[in-house]
Amino acid sequence: MSGSDEDDETALQHAGSGPPAFLEVALNGSNIPHGSRNAETNAVIDLNASLPPMPAYLMDRTAVVAVDAIPNGAPTVPWASGLPEETLHDTATHPPLPPQTGDDHLGNIYFMLKTFDAESQTLKSHGGYSTNLDDRVDTTISEILGTSRPFELFREDKLSACYAIRSNRRFNQEDFGGPQIPIVIAQFSVSDAVREAVTARGDFVGVNEYLKYRCDLINHPSILNGFFTLDYFSDEYYQGNLCKGGRHGHGTHIAFNNDSYTGSFVMNHRHGQGRMTLANGDVYDGTWVNGLQHGHGTFTEAKTGNVYTGGWKEGKKHGEGVTQWKVAADQQKRCQMCYEGETEAAFYDCGHVCACLACARRVEQCPVCRKRVLAAVKLYFVT
Repeated sequence: MSGSDEDDETALQHAGSGPPAFLEVALNGSNIPHGSRNAETNAVIDLNASLPPMPAYLMDRTAVVAVDAIPNGAPTVPWASGLPEETLHDTATHPPLPPQTGDDHLGNIYFMLKTFDAESQTLKSHGGYSTNLDDRVDTTISEILGTSRPFELFREDKLSACYAIRSNRRFNQEDFGGPQIPIVIAQFSVSDAVREAVTARGDFVGVNEYLKYRCDLINHPSILNGFFTLDYFSDEYYQGNLCKGGRHGHGTHIAFNNDSYTGSFVMNHRHGQGRMTLANGDVYDGTWVNGLQHGHGTFTEAKTGNVYTGGWKEGKKHGEGVTQWKVAADQQKRCQMCYEGETEAAFYDCGHVCACLACARRVEQCPVCRKRVLAAVKLYFVT
């Protein structure tokens, strides 16, 4: 047997105990004579050249190729089996996981819970809780609080604002997304007597007003209580007493639509005795409850001069009352343009009713508000 045949046989005997032949030739530089030439590329391999060390991850990935190349049932290659287990896999560095929000990938949601009690004016934190996105919000909060006391639910959006959560809604039906952990506020319901007592002393029944006041107390503490005149170009006019930033006590308020009210306020609502002059000249002088005519009052129509004096309930005439007519009711139905036909048309889109259909179709601007008339709509009155 020649020397070359012996070398080939020796290489075959040791094939199972070392790396594959292509790796041995590529990695073992001692088998290549100094200054030899590659027959295919005709390139000189200089071992004296300073070569950078082979990266560890390249060796690891090469080992994976060698192991995968072994047929099923064949013995494990000794040089590969001696490597640590973690080096037989891709050791590339993975990017860090994104920060967890209130809505995770497992179908759960993590939220913070607070409760607001209007009677004691306290906003209490109850910690954080995790639940399934398919669970109902009201049922989950009731189980956490362990109470049968009725409450309303709100989602805190900012430090000074929150939005109502509709009843019978699930967590995945509400907008709880975003980078911040959602905050749910349960506002306990109060009776009418407690509500009246809370507002009378200048406190807040709703959590939304309470949150706004807490922020104003930090940012503008000097203009929350006392007598002020608020006359800004982009805001409604008010002159009178303020309590915790709201109209409370006696004052005068002029709205954007030019309605003017002078009288008693309770936490931004017309409440008590007061006189209101509407933009069209009509006047109501009497008692108010929560911003509506309620009790006893006198209403005077500026257009006709007719005066109603009597009972009111939630903004409507109610109970006993007396009307002094200066213009008959049938005359009020006459067209205010031709005074011949009956008032039977409404201007669209302002909604004013003051003309017959024939006159309404001829005008381009409403005679009351001067808005452009888009169409005339015929009305059918039910007697």
